[in-house]
Amino acid sequence: MAIFKSPIDEGPGVSKSEAEKRGFFRFFELLKRYYGKLLSTGLLKMLLDLTVVASGLGAVGNARIARIAARDRHSFKSDFSEAIKKNLKQALAMGIINNILSGAALFSAYFIFNENASNENADTVSFLMLALSIAVLLIITFMRYYTSAVLITFNVTLGQLYKNSLLLSIGGMGRNLIILLSHMAVLALICSPMLLDLYVGLGIAICLYILIMPAFSGFCIQYNIFPVMMKYMIEPFMKEHPGEGENTLRELGLIESDTEAVMSDETTD
Repeated sequence: MAIFKSPIDEGPGVSKSEAEKRGFFRFFELLKRYYGKLLSTGLLKMLLDLTVVASGLGAVGNARIARIAARDRHSFKSDFSEAIKKNLKQALAMGIINNILSGAALFSAYFIFNENASNENADTVSFLMLALSIAVLLIITFMRYYTSAVLITFNVTLGQLYKNSLLLSIGGMGRNLIILLSHMAVLALICSPMLLDLYVGLGIAICLYILIMPAFSGFCIQYNIFPVMMKYMIEPFMKEHPGEGENTLRELGLIESDTEAVMSDETTD
């Protein structure tokens, strides 16, 4: 297990006596409360994604802001850029690797699907290959939910980053499916105006996408994966290495004072 990274110091978060709701209602309460910051950093991430090579930089910056919001903590404008500076080389490599893995998996699934669709004599092996390619694509997608969060939390090598992300994607399968289905539902809602009029609806859908997805996506991921990281990485480390990583734990709201430590305060799968 790698040691915690030292985060940027932050101001006090919202009191734990406030808004003790959990789950569905808590999600939308926090999304509404931090929507402005989530939208601005999400849009910046989208711009960096367009460069392809720098996509990892936007991913770590946005992950930090979204996680702070998901933990109902206070963040500063500099947190986005500071997260990039602290993880610059690894974030660049992570972004490139993520894009290569996703592109290869998507191409393989698409190629095998077309082969099966055009082949009237497709056998069981062909369908098994298609199922395997789709499963690999899903696993890589789920791993991408975790790579940025692991990178900004722990001192890890790239090998450890992907090993931990793979294990977390398996351990948090239930929450991963919630994230995936939530994204699909929101995208369906965004595209629904196109059912009324293709061209006008397309313009509306683009506007809705820009206003909704940048804020929703990162927050949805960080809100749902934190309990998984808490269960499989953070709590075990806290038990084995008491007193280490206090700055990170305090930022996550897991230490309220020098003497009070809070372990898991959320339900895990």
